Amino acid sequence: MNIGPNKHHIVRLAIMLAMDRHNAQRELTSQLISDLYRTVFSSDDIARCLGELLTGIDDIVLDTPDAHNVIASCRSLCCVS
Repeated sequence: MNIGPNKHHIVRLAIMLAMDRHNAQRELTSQLISDLYRTVFSSDDIARCLGELLTGIDDIVLDTPDAHNVIASCRSLCCVS
């Protein structure tokens, strides 16, 4: 991927889009990110993405009331490798 230091935006976008879906799609998104971890995305990319998501959690919760749980489960599934 030739996107330089912006890889965390892809992870963030995938998680944000998955929040509007059912649990099965959320789990698939987490699995995809997990599979790409260390080959495409670094731990810094994941950490930066999750940091941005948590920084904006107040706005995200307005659209997805379960956002805290979604981000927590995504974090745990993404980082298991």
